[in-house]
Amino acid sequence: MAMYPADHYAMIDDKPQILVDSKAIMGKRLTTVFVQQGKYAEEQPPGFMPDISVLHFADLRSYKADQFFATH
Repeated sequence: MAMYPADHYAMIDDKPQILVDSKAIMGKRLTTVFVQQGKYAEEQPPGFMPDISVLHFADLRSYKADQFFATH
């Protein structure tokens, strides 16, 4: 992140554990976006609560940039 400094980041992934670990490190500076497709989507850790959840990557086209900040 040193190459891309920002006040806030968004991470989009279909692997819940990556989102959980990243949120633990970055806290409120990160919006987690869980894509519920692929084989990893079924392996959710206990208490997993992404900030945004979509069924498919393509669903993100309907989101505006400010929606990724509205979760905080």
